[in-house]
Amino acid sequence: MHHSSLQLTRITLLSTALLTVGAWHSANAASACKGLDETACAANTECRWQAGYARKDGAQIAAHCRAVPKKKEPAATPAPATAPTPADAAPVAPAAVVPKTAVTAPPLAPTPPAAPAPKTTP
Repeated sequence: MHHSSLQLTRITLLSTALLTVGAWHSANAASACKGLDETACAANTECRWQAGYARKDGAQIAAHCRAVPKKKEPAATPAPATAPTPADAAPVAPAAVVPKTAVTAPPLAPTPPAAPAPKTTP
């Protein structure tokens, strides 16, 4: 009895390991663009040609074909809720627009006082 339960445990562990590796491999499958030359890459709409470049750490990256990034679809926005209005209701006037007041900056330097008026003799 002990031998059969040990064998069942081994089979279960092996099956789990194989499923995990299979799932990981399919999630990380090679791109259809990998290894294509420049002409074949340009002919495939899912691919684009990446020119060679030098990374900041100095490593030289050779020109290669890469997959075009997939566009994220925008999140669905719900339609605004509007209350039904009776057909005979008068249109509502828009809210009044309040003008913004101008803000002026204080002068950079104080202005000197005005010179006193000359005295006149009677």
